[in-house]
Amino acid sequence: MVLTKEDGEGWQLEEGDELSISVSIDTEFAASEEDGEYILFGYALNGIYTDQFCERISDSLYTFTFTAPETGEYYMCLENLSATYIKITHLEIS
Repeated sequence: MVLTKEDGEGWQLEEGDELSISVSIDTEFAASEEDGEYILFGYALNGIYTDQFCERISDSLYTFTFTAPETGEYYMCLENLSATYIKITHLEIS
């Protein structure tokens, strides 16, 4: 899943700028594991995708800070690594 701003654009960041990303899922949806499911976080810059890290996400809000390694337009990405569907109940990027 590629994340964009409401206008479909990415985030224009200078090297060292930060984005805070918060996400949680419904752990009772589609046979999800009670302790959460794994999501891969990454970003696309200049048409090139880069994995960041994998984390188990649950119904508790998980927040991380992304720091831009270089100046450019960033598209944040989430990939479901579980064996089932997930239902995102909260997603905020600031």
